[in-house]
Amino acid sequence: MKILLIEPPIFGSKFGVMRQIASIGTFKSKVAYPPLDLMIISGLLNKHNISNKIYDSLNLKHNEKDIKKIIEKEKPKCVVFTTTAFTIENDVKIAEIAKSVDEKIITIPINIAMESSPYNLLEKFSFIDFVPFQDPELPVLHLIQNSYDGSKVGGIYWRKDGKIIKNKNGNLCFDLDSLGIPNHEGVLPHIHLYEDYLSIKEPMTMTICSRGCKNQCYHCLTRYLNPLRHRSIESMEEEFNLIKKLGIKEIKFLDCELPFGNTPQIFDWAKGMFEMMIRNNYNFSWFCNARADCIPYNILKLMKEAGCHTICMGADSSSQEVLDSMGKNEKVEDIEKAAENVKKLGMRLMTFVTMGFPAETKETMHNTINWIINKIKPDITSFSLAVPIRGTVFYNYLKEKKYLRNIPEGPNWDPSKPPIYDYSNLSSQEMFKISVNAYRRFYLRPSFILKRLGDFKKLPFNTSAFLYFLRLYFLEARKVRKNLELKR
Repeated sequence: MKILLIEPPIFGSKFGVMRQIASIGTFKSKVAYPPLDLMIISGLLNKHNISNKIYDSLNLKHNEKDIKKIIEKEKPKCVVFTTTAFTIENDVKIAEIAKSVDEKIITIPINIAMESSPYNLLEKFSFIDFVPFQDPELPVLHLIQNSYDGSKVGGIYWRKDGKIIKNKNGNLCFDLDSLGIPNHEGVLPHIHLYEDYLSIKEPMTMTICSRGCKNQCYHCLTRYLNPLRHRSIESMEEEFNLIKKLGIKEIKFLDCELPFGNTPQIFDWAKGMFEMMIRNNYNFSWFCNARADCIPYNILKLMKEAGCHTICMGADSSSQEVLDSMGKNEKVEDIEKAAENVKKLGMRLMTFVTMGFPAETKETMHNTINWIINKIKPDITSFSLAVPIRGTVFYNYLKEKKYLRNIPEGPNWDPSKPPIYDYSNLSSQEMFKISVNAYRRFYLRPSFILKRLGDFKKLPFNTSAFLYFLRLYFLEARKVRKNLELKR
């Protein structure tokens, strides 16, 4: 009755992809993360004494033959695999392979934002049996416990007499502690594979303290993650004790933001959490995402004392009008003050810049790039273009205004490529060109390169990451632009 949990490879691609917590797009640098979504489900199954095994086929570079051999060897009752709206047609090969081994194997794709898919998987793929939407953990558990009787499980799409049925109730998990502890042991045999350009120790793992976001930017998938929920400090302490026991030294927190708000209650939770880490003397090094308005100086100081070395923060625009047009609910001054405090404490700063919103112009894009380089001065940054995801305010706006171009959506396009929308004053090609040049301006500065060369401990990784960057933002970007010019 074993349950097989598979993180699919990207068949035939040299670039990685991130599926954790409904992420989208190809990696912009050479990184490798553990399959956190599967680790959470595995931890829940372990809690209920259900036999399961994780295969990180993405980072193990498995091909179709490898996966078929794994399924033949494990003889699972059910195969659960991760997917995203942009990698569906790649990922469903896992289910197709499983059915080719034994048509009785139950197949279940998972993604917290499954409703953002451009179509229902059951309608298109006969080899898919159940599709949980939103939180997948409890539906997967209840399907197993109820012998895969869809009529007894909430939060799923399933088939009955040839018809697709949607069971609406029972998909959200309001008590994250009830899920147990993510199964870090399940990926321990290949823990050496996981790496990040921000990490400073090895080996590394990943976890979350919360699900959801205090804000809902108009383009963001967090509408599928909400409502905002968080784990107890006791649950986090139990997990940290396990991580310490396993010899893991670095943690990437994948929360939308940590702390996950700016209310007195959340700050009390944050203080309790960081003080617990200090008190237990874990000596972890770690990094996390944060909102500028959720990290006052006193909280940042406590985070540093608890081992935090890097803050990853949205710094999307130097234009307040653009920030407002994306629903950021944040001020330019908030971003500048938070960046100043991070650097004052000697911590590193990574910024996320997302451009391409309705108020955007070529001038605001160039101003933001200059602002990032000369004012915010992060150690690392990304320059992304907003992706119109089905069901979001941004998507609906573009569709209503007829800004979306008539090209395939979903799994047929890569959100790391030129956007599928044009404005009257700003074309897709112009936005793509500016964003690619922004990467070149930031990362090809002699000061940046010399600093990386001086980090002898991480020199091999930094070198391979730089070569990855050159392939993605020089060779691949040049191919994309030439193809666009040929189509015009």
